[in-house]
Amino acid sequence: MTVQFIVAMLAYAINERPARRIDYLHEQVRVVKEALAVATGTSRIAFTAEQRRRLALNLPGPLSTSFRRRLDAGVREDCGDRASRRPTM
Repeated sequence: MTVQFIVAMLAYAINERPARRIDYLHEQVRVVKEALAVATGTSRIAFTAEQRRRLALNLPGPLSTSFRRRLDAGVREDCGDRASRRPTM
């Protein structure tokens, strides 16, 4: 066996468990949304501003960095237009 093959097998084994956990969590979200649709007639979850903020802070990649910078700058994330960010006189 080559070292490269052993490293590949080890990397696969390390990656397999988290991948299965992520797949399970995705399926769990689908089931909860189906139950919500049956109970309320809509599959869309109405998040509060704090819940949206918590979800956005856990975004992977550059989107989360941009969002954190906007939060630090005091920009309201619930308003998409620039007029809402201007100071009132």
